[in-house]
Parts: sequence; structure tokens; C-alpha cells
Amino acid sequence: LIDFGMARHYIGRNGVVKPRRKSSPFHVEALWYVTEDLMQDMSRFDDLWSVYYICVENMVGQLPWRFETEKKEVQNMKETINLLEQEYGEEPGPPASLVTLHRHLRQASFYNEPKYEQINADIELDMIQRNFSLGDRLDWQSSRRSKAMERRYRFLNYAHNCRKLHQKVIKQNDERSSYYYVEEADEAIQ
Repeated sequence: LIDFGMARHYIGRNGVVKPRRKSSPFHVEALWYVTEDLMQDMSRFDDLWSVYYICVENMVGQLPWRFETEKKEVQNMKETINLLEQEYGEEPGPPASLVTLHRHLRQASFYNEPKYEQINADIELDMIQRNFSLGDRLDWQSSRRSKAMERRYRFLNYAHNCRKLHQKVIKQNDERSSYYYVEEADEAIQ
């Protein structure tokens, strides 16, 4: 769970997305996208930008603007540096799910809803291809799983396997490499 502490109601009582405010009174740190740096009203995509920045930071070690103190320079770096071209350890490039998340974010607009299910499916497919599981123990976790954790893991694993029956995997070529994403199937498999 990631809590950025910047929640507000964005859908009105009529079920429609509220109009974008001309400015936002909030000031936050370097993990937000440039809308916040420009003091614009934030959207649902700004949290996803933060997740994207956290993922990149965890994979490459630090964001290029980590030690920059000038706000305008940070904004300029966010707009001009392609984080997908950073060194990703021994990997030839970033994970496919990070590339597709970046593509979603670049095409985002204030009133559009993010494709959360597709983003999650892309991440899950990446985890499967890398032999990772939701139940994998992290280095700071104890080696013993509680019974509650075991039940939760079995439920999540079952739910994930059921969902896979209704999806198909698509391969797409990008200018740098090919990647996979999951798309909802036209009809459910019986």
C-alpha cells in the first residue's frame, strides 16, 4: 500500500468528474509529476506517476533529480529525462510493465480514468515471466508465514488464476524491444 496523503473527492454527487481547478494549493516532493510542480490540479494519474517514479527509483537506485534543490530544474529534468533509458542493473532495459505504464501515463488526461485492470495485468504478467509471486518473501520478512497470511495468499492466487482464464496475452513490438500485455478476452472460457 502506498499512501501519498493527497486525497480529495474528484467525483461529484452526480457521478461526474469535478471540473479541474485552475491551481492547487499543495506543495509536495520529487515523486509527483509536473502537474504538481506547476501548481495545477492533480488527477488520478498523478498517483500513478508517483508509483512509476518509485518503481524506477527502486530499480535504478535513485532518480536523476534526487539531489537537485531548484524546483524549476527538477521540473525541467522530469520533462526532459527519459527514465526508461536509465541503467536497470543487469537487465537490458526496464521491465515491460514499466514501459506500458509509462505509455499509459504519457497519454493521460485529467478527465480520463486510468486503465487500472490492464496496468495490474501487465505487472502480474511481468511477475510471472520473472518467476515472482505475490507470496514471495521479501528480505525483511520472517520466514514463517502466519495462517492468516497463508489463507490470504491462497485466495489471491486462486483469484489470479480464475482471472487468467478470461484474458489473452498480446505481444507488441516497441521501437526498443518487444513486450507483452494482457487484454480482456471477447468471451469467457468455460
